[in-house]
Amino acid sequence: MQTQLIAKLSQIEKKGREEEKFLAAYCKRYSTDDDAKDQLDKIRLALVKCQQMKECCLRWSNEPFLQEVRPLVHGDHATQILLKNPTYNRFYRLYLRFQQHLKITRDAQKAVEELSLRKVSSLYELWSVFQISKMVIEEFLEAGYRMISNTTFFELEKDYFQFDMRKNVSSIVLARGDLEVRLKYEPLYPNHNLMNKQSGLVAAIGGTNPLKPDLAVEVYQGGQPRNLLIFDAKYKRAKEHGRTVPTQEDINTMYKYLASILWQTYKEGAYRPHKLEQIVSYACILYPGNELHQEGINLCVRALPLVPDLSLSLRQEIRQTLKELLHQYI
Repeated sequence: MQTQLIAKLSQIEKKGREEEKFLAAYCKRYSTDDDAKDQLDKIRLALVKCQQMKECCLRWSNEPFLQEVRPLVHGDHATQILLKNPTYNRFYRLYLRFQQHLKITRDAQKAVEELSLRKVSSLYELWSVFQISKMVIEEFLEAGYRMISNTTFFELEKDYFQFDMRKNVSSIVLARGDLEVRLKYEPLYPNHNLMNKQSGLVAAIGGTNPLKPDLAVEVYQGGQPRNLLIFDAKYKRAKEHGRTVPTQEDINTMYKYLASILWQTYKEGAYRPHKLEQIVSYACILYPGNELHQEGINLCVRALPLVPDLSLSLRQEIRQTLKELLHQYI
């Protein structure tokens, strides 16, 4: 309790203080982000619990019946039960290898968001983004593109046996001739009101809030942006005449991405120095439904049903839809 539990709880508490400081500043800047506020409350609750558990460990370690407790076996040897059972034996030896090479500690934010307790919607978002990314990449590779950067969407944190998602970076980059494709997980498109005297992809909405879809496929030609495809995972779904379809609220969000994520060109000295151009060609919902959905001018809003164990026919339909969306670049 004293040498391990209290030390681990102190590590969690230290990491939690860092997360609390970061999230508090984020919530102050983006006051409308309810998810961040909820996460901040969870971390603060976890910090309180860490302190309570440390105090509890101190009390328990002073209990008379625990004063003489000593380890029965050395940490580098398996018990007789493990030695006799091949499955347990292999597991125990793998555990020792992880102990040797990795520090077994935890991020406070992950401590309050265990995989088993994580929102199903969050898990679906991660899973569906990986699925559609794999399909998109396969389409570009079949069209003769080569991968020039592949850091994937996740990263292992140094000294921590866990991973986190890379956000707002070009995690995967493919190229063919003067064309370049960049895949980004949770790209952050800043509000155009904060992008004075700058060119770039912006969110042309009121106030100062940015737009942050789940996945973006950005296409550049000669270093200049030419096209942008948006994918957003939505766990919600609606019933319509016996069919499972995306909700109208989520469809409206796709229209917002289409109209509000723009390319801003800044030209100093011009009468109107800022020029905004439409850049998003398609905005697609990823949802746990059973059929494809499309609407809007030029069918620019789509919904792709993604569920585990997709039927072959439905998978082929999704791949064909992706070919249609990417046809001018593949």
